[in-house]
Amino acid sequence: MSSSEETDTPTKLLKYMRLSYVLLRIERTQATGDGMSSIRKDNFWRWSRAPFRGHRQRRWATALVGLAILIGALPAAAAIVQAERDALIAIYTSAGGDAWTQNSQWCSGPCPASGVPTFNVAGSECGWYGIGCDAAQMHVVAIDLSNNHLSGSLPALAAFVSLQSFDVDFNALSGTLPALAGLNALQTVQVRDNQFSGAIPSLAGLTTLQKFWANSNQLTGPVPPLAGLVALANINVGDNQLSGTIPPLTGLTALKFFIVARNRLTGSLPMLAGLTALIDFDAPFNQLSENIPPLMGLPALTFFLVYDNHLSGSIPSLAGLTSLREFYVSNNQLTGTVPAPPGNLEVGNSALCPNPLDAVPSSNDAGWDAATGYTPWWAVPHASNRCDGIFTDGFDG
Repeated sequence: MSSSEETDTPTKLLKYMRLSYVLLRIERTQATGDGMSSIRKDNFWRWSRAPFRGHRQRRWATALVGLAILIGALPAAAAIVQAERDALIAIYTSAGGDAWTQNSQWCSGPCPASGVPTFNVAGSECGWYGIGCDAAQMHVVAIDLSNNHLSGSLPALAAFVSLQSFDVDFNALSGTLPALAGLNALQTVQVRDNQFSGAIPSLAGLTTLQKFWANSNQLTGPVPPLAGLVALANINVGDNQLSGTIPPLTGLTALKFFIVARNRLTGSLPMLAGLTALIDFDAPFNQLSENIPPLMGLPALTFFLVYDNHLSGSIPSLAGLTSLREFYVSNNQLTGTVPAPPGNLEVGNSALCPNPLDAVPSSNDAGWDAATGYTPWWAVPHASNRCDGIFTDGFDG
């Protein structure tokens, strides 16, 4: 063996391992009566206490040293950066961690029901319930504490520079949502079904964000600008108290689901041209006005729901909407004749009335009769849901 090989650490470690195995085979004997190791206790005791003498003792000592070197060469458990550990502890403290349904591994031993917890040692954070880390176990990339009896508020999340997914759905959290600026790895944010108030934080610069769900809270203020969110596929901010106008959706070519239902939004519907991936546009129960924008060039559009608003003008052409299954525009101020219905509308899953639409019989009636589930479509058998004579005193059925 060359001198370079002799001094090579991996080579020496391998040699020590082989030597250890040989020595263990030589010294192995039948197990003693008290169940201790099958290596002879007398030899082990003598070699571990007395000066090393003789050929066999020296070989055994060399093997033990080799094993010690091998063990020392093994990497220690990685620990996430201190700022992220502190931020996790802040979540536990602010969001009532003692009462969580699951808080395993967050504490050293079981977490106390009250009082000050002793948090688990540094290096254990990636095993805490709901926490996911990167491959090097240096950074938190996922926090999933959904449906876990969280209460109180959320602290700042700025320390989680590699965070990709944040999910606290279905809890009882309140206060304002933390800022998301600078969390440039974020792909998913889910905070629905809580009691959050205040404004939705800015989403500017989050170019990897794919899903943002903040529905069923008490959020106020506008829907934040969405320009530049090129990966955004799913946004649901429905069932809040949002006001202002819907921001432009131009350029959001990945967008599939846009849901702003049951808010206090005003102004016009955004232009949808170029949103070829759009599946669901859902904006009922607002105060939106003006015309419905052109709907051509939306091959994936499956659900279009804008009922219970203040929309006016005519219903645009539905030609080419080969995926459209549900079309709800009822309870607005739409006028004119109805366009030809796409042939793929589901039976009974569309609504045109009430609206002051032209109810003169046409070749389109049969298709709308099937789509709405009523014949004729304009005389729905409910006094408050008819299109004929809508602005007369004839709401008596």
